[in-house]
Amino acid sequence: MEMSYRLSAIGYLLFLSLISACGRGGPASSDGPYDLILKGGWIIDGSGNPRYRGDVGMRGDRIVAVGFLGTSAARETLDVRGLVVAPGFIDMMGQSEINALIDNRVLSKVTQGITTEVTGEGGSGRAAHRPAGGRRLGMR
Repeated sequence: MEMSYRLSAIGYLLFLSLISACGRGGPASSDGPYDLILKGGWIIDGSGNPRYRGDVGMRGDRIVAVGFLGTSAARETLDVRGLVVAPGFIDMMGQSEINALIDNRVLSKVTQGITTEVTGEGGSGRAAHRPAGGRRLGMR
């Protein structure tokens, strides 16, 4: 009995420390000024939770705040009401290996919101080709 009491007391203390470490929820931190604020868009954060309306604050190429930014200052503010704001999409069946070697910006992907691409999963990627002086890898 005493052992389970100690474990539950430790569990209770861990629970309290985790709760106190979490934010209070509500508005996002408005440490501003931001370089860019995307205001009023539908935010899809990739967590599997439903979309929600909010703002995204950016400094340089980094997202630094997500939530309700109110009247925070920014060099540029874009009204994105009615649009979806997402951190990027993953193309799980990408076949841009050669295109990426020709132009590593891969603008055809980036302009569609794709920020990560998995390549070579079908065996037809660059790894399937014969290296100089070596035996053929991948598909036969």
